[in-house]
Amino acid sequence: MLRALGLRSADLEQAGDTSDHRAGGLTGHTKAILDKIAQCESGADPRAVSPDGRHRGKYQFDRGTWAAMGGSGDPAQASEAEQDRRAAKLLRLRGIAPWPNCA
Repeated sequence: MLRALGLRSADLEQAGDTSDHRAGGLTGHTKAILDKIAQCESGADPRAVSPDGRHRGKYQFDRGTWAAMGGSGDPAQASEAEQDRRAAKLLRLRGIAPWPNCA
């Protein structure tokens, strides 16, 4: 999956570094990885909804995963910054496994 996103395993290891987050935004490796995932999943559209309505937002969260990452309500209605924060948390916890469609 990493190769499909144009990433190396070292990039993913560096994304787990919490020093990568500054001033509430994403920077560095985490941002680069999430930008690629978002482009793959939704064309980077924070309001995107899958045809079946199950996956929502920039990173195509299902509601269960969204809630598990601390989100409430509809991911596609959350701010882009909130979606970025929840996706960064998911990336740190589970790597890129939650985004299998990007393989």
